[in-house]
Amino acid sequence: MKDKAGRGWFLFLILFFAIAGCDSNGDSDSGKNYPPEIISSPNTSAVTDETYSYIVKAIDQDNDLLTYELKSFPKGMTINSITGEIKWTPTYKQVGNHWIELRVKDREASDSQKFAIRVSPVDNGVAFQRGFTLVSWWNDDYLQPQTENTLRQMKKDGCEWVSILVTQYVDTTDSPFIHPTVQTPSDKALIHAIKTAQALGMNVVLKPHIDVLTGDWRGNISFENEADWQTWFQNYNEFLGHYLELAEAHNVKIVIIGTELKKTENRESDWRNTIALARTKFSGQLTYDTNWDSALNVQWWDALDFIGFSAYFPLTDSYSPTVEELKSAWASNIEPYLRALSAFWEKDIVFLEIGYQSFDGANTRPYGAPTTTPDLQEQADCYRAALESVYNEEWFKGMYWWAWYWDPTLDIMGYDIYHKPAEDIIRKWYAGY
Repeated sequence: MKDKAGRGWFLFLILFFAIAGCDSNGDSDSGKNYPPEIISSPNTSAVTDETYSYIVKAIDQDNDLLTYELKSFPKGMTINSITGEIKWTPTYKQVGNHWIELRVKDREASDSQKFAIRVSPVDNGVAFQRGFTLVSWWNDDYLQPQTENTLRQMKKDGCEWVSILVTQYVDTTDSPFIHPTVQTPSDKALIHAIKTAQALGMNVVLKPHIDVLTGDWRGNISFENEADWQTWFQNYNEFLGHYLELAEAHNVKIVIIGTELKKTENRESDWRNTIALARTKFSGQLTYDTNWDSALNVQWWDALDFIGFSAYFPLTDSYSPTVEELKSAWASNIEPYLRALSAFWEKDIVFLEIGYQSFDGANTRPYGAPTTTPDLQEQADCYRAALESVYNEEWFKGMYWWAWYWDPTLDIMGYDIYHKPAEDIIRKWYAGY
């Protein structure tokens, strides 16, 4: 009897300590607590005098009671500590970028989330565009696995809009005939890139380009007689029409109807006809990408949804400018001009291209640095100066940085920012961390 009683007490003690080792949530290890995890993605755009709302969602394996709090936030923003709902009605004075940090806590641990919200003055149908341009000059690059990796990295850096390049060619600047080459991304490759970006949650812009096989700039395309002009625009409308139909079929949001075709821009009636034809094929928004020095040539901005720029404005004559000197160039010459242009046409402005090579002197000629001497800091300073100068302006609706090559590790042009200091700067402004 004594032996049986002893065994009984022994089993009782084992059971007691096993039960005592479990916490109220059934965790068999009383010293272990699983931290909460935020699983929701924020709304990153807001409009003045309209209520912004974002419900933070988090999971906790222990089923602990969770509480929510804001750590960094703009004036007027609140969060419900129990439900995690953020509310905010920004004022006109709050137009621009705002950095948010929030935290969710259980009894012992926490998780945090950082993001940026860009406030626009009105909702006029033109979204704010945190963008990059994806580029390739080969028929099947967009089909390669590296393209998806590149798009994922863009997304990690806060990219919400991706402009995808496709290029066809003319033989010379006075040839009116447009044709693809082996360097033209195939429709199959283009559609694959579009679908990959969309699957990652990005909005897609299609950017059909014309380049010249001799290496001349597309801005010099021009013709001496009216017959060639009419042939050019007929061919151009067919070229553009193909990509408009592709864009319509695959839920592309915006099509850029032309880029830097400077010597064609005074053909107002021809461009208005091109736009009218485009609207019969594509239900999204249309814009045109004018060169930094030729926006005044375009007298048909009213027919488009917003004004597009290749914003390669030269900034200083110095190969070692400070950030303040770069910002002074924007403030003294460029920003007032853009503000006035926007006001005259009553249209927002988007930089459909902007970029700086990681070369010494890049700020003096952003469209092609005068040296190939590496200078990562100048590139980063140019990014910072541009963002600090225009990103918060009420006339500004975003930018597409030129460019992310389909495989940015190759860095074929020096414009890529992958693993460079400029990438950290853009991530801060786009993603908020």
